[in-house]
Amino acid sequence: MSFHNLNLHFASPSAFAAWLATQAPGTWATGSTYHNTFKPDEAQWRGHASMTTMAGFYAAKGWTTGPHCYLASGTAHDGIWVMTPPTMPGTHAGDCNRTRFGIEVVGDFDQRLMTRAQLVLLVQAATALHRWQDIGPDLVAHRDCMPGRTCPGNAAYAQKPIIQAMLAAALMVPPASPAYSEDSPILGLTSTTPRSEEHTSEL
Repeated sequence: MSFHNLNLHFASPSAFAAWLATQAPGTWATGSTYHNTFKPDEAQWRGHASMTTMAGFYAAKGWTTGPHCYLASGTAHDGIWVMTPPTMPGTHAGDCNRTRFGIEVVGDFDQRLMTRAQLVLLVQAATALHRWQDIGPDLVAHRDCMPGRTCPGNAAYAQKPIIQAMLAAALMVPPASPAYSEDSPILGLTSTTPRSEEHTSEL
């Protein structure tokens, strides 16, 4: 079976939410799991090329899906990047795969906290997904799903209560009506972009 890599880029959370509004929501997800990529980090992130490289990395392991979203802030290619279609479960956190979106934040957060911009982007992406799926603010970290793992890094894990509180507050605010059109700021590319890059994301 082929690997599912949409390799879509949304320049803003509002564009991502507008695109989600064009997709038929399922009933499979009850929450999200957040991760850090470890590698590539912010300096190594190459957008579509990184997405293609990681898809190849996962496919070589025999997977047909990966995480749903990659969030890049403070890179040369910022935005929300979609790999696995959110209409289906992905592969990212053991037993949590069946019921949780997988959201990767680009960076290594073992010793370094996520920045305010990275936190906000994480919450905005999760808010869009949870509103689309019509679910509450249920968000956990990778290591909560798979004890013994270090992802999303010690520093980012310590930020979990802040992230959860931000998500709960965001979901209390009525959403704006998304308007998606042919000229919405989405930059799509097939998963065949030739580029090579090291990827050692911990899963």
